[in-house]
Amino acid sequence: MAAQTLFDDNFSFNKVLNNIIIVEKIFKCLNARQLNTCARVCKVWNYQAKREKERRVHMRWNYFSADHFEAGDFDAQQWWTSVKSFILDGPIEPGFILLFCSDALCCHLSEIKQKRRKKNKADLHGLLAPVLPTQCSFQIVTTDGIIGTDDKLKTEELEEFELALSLIMFGKNMMEHPTFDLEFVPFSFSYDECQELNNFWCEGSNVAPPFMHNMLHKEVKMLNLYCPISGIDQEVGYSFLRMLQCPLIAGGYVNSKLLRDEAGNVSSSEPNSMVAGFAVCGRSVQVASVLIKSGVDSEAEVEKLVKSLKDHNLPLDHSFGLMYACVGRGVHVYECRNIESSVFRKHFPVTPLLGFFGNGEIGCTYPSAHLPLPSNGINIRGSGQCDPLESCPSTDSLAQQGQRMLRSSSHRVVGAQELKYPPKLLHAYTTVLCLISLSSISSMPTAAAANASTT
Repeated sequence: MAAQTLFDDNFSFNKVLNNIIIVEKIFKCLNARQLNTCARVCKVWNYQAKREKERRVHMRWNYFSADHFEAGDFDAQQWWTSVKSFILDGPIEPGFILLFCSDALCCHLSEIKQKRRKKNKADLHGLLAPVLPTQCSFQIVTTDGIIGTDDKLKTEELEEFELALSLIMFGKNMMEHPTFDLEFVPFSFSYDECQELNNFWCEGSNVAPPFMHNMLHKEVKMLNLYCPISGIDQEVGYSFLRMLQCPLIAGGYVNSKLLRDEAGNVSSSEPNSMVAGFAVCGRSVQVASVLIKSGVDSEAEVEKLVKSLKDHNLPLDHSFGLMYACVGRGVHVYECRNIESSVFRKHFPVTPLLGFFGNGEIGCTYPSAHLPLPSNGINIRGSGQCDPLESCPSTDSLAQQGQRMLRSSSHRVVGAQELKYPPKLLHAYTTVLCLISLSSISSMPTAAAANASTT
């Protein structure tokens, strides 16, 4: 009788555990780590955990500020606990993290390390690496000031001497989801490799250097470049334009940079890494940008430029903005804070915006008439002609309100004669404002629809 009762109890318990409605309700309350644990229990739970992940948001963002605390009042442990909780206890499992940190915060973490005299690192890399999945890549950039958006879509420009950090996380489920064609590719180039890039442009070569071959096989839509304060030659950016079929290039001069790729390889600041950054790749990615130049000093002028960015009509359901501003702008130009970011928020109410105040800016207005889609492919092996086994690049690309969306094509570079007058990429006292749409493939316009929108 006791055995029968135990059997009946176990049967009832298993029946409850495998009740789809009950499991769904429970799983909605779990964070990503808890879902992964439950997925190992049985096939039913594994399937329901997968479904629950697919229903969730694909991106998360926030910023963390010390709110003008004096250095002695800043509780680093409490601050890091809130950052770690945001990453670990959230609804998504991170696949790529972009993080901007103020130099004041970075220096303060270093002071804590020296005072405690502990072997474990107190810098951001030492704090971040242990809490992330091993295959999660990340990019950490340290500058004088940062721009961040909180989880309620309030955006702040946190300029010099602020203890602040902003980040955006892209879910692993988004990067693996069949309706998205999306990849974030961190990269790092040494001084010698930058010299090769410089020579590629200056010599008009059609043969890409070996270290670029991996990226040549990806559909690169945007390249984010983070360079030392000493700067880079403009020709490096022009080489990227030719090699990668004219993607959007943006970024700036920063105090330090550090990245970890999917394989776990870490690249830090000079001398090992002259230029670091990440590429946004994939068929579903659409991008645009505007320059807020040094002469712009009124909210009305900013409004006009940001409206031109909105006029590209990029899908905003899965979008984010990047703002690369000069440390001499912000309150120094407008005599009050948050002018440029507040105008962006007005026109893009559901799009998070983050970035930094640096010591030099990289970018251009994009799309641009100065960046033609190549009409004749040039094989990277240097033949000067299209590979007969492959079709030449198509000239019909996605269009938004009459603007042709530039696409990359693997195995080819743009000929030197086709990019004689590229746009200026290096600036001072400027803001580069970028919009990146990660719309799903199913929501993208077809070629016929794109052509119809231009007629």
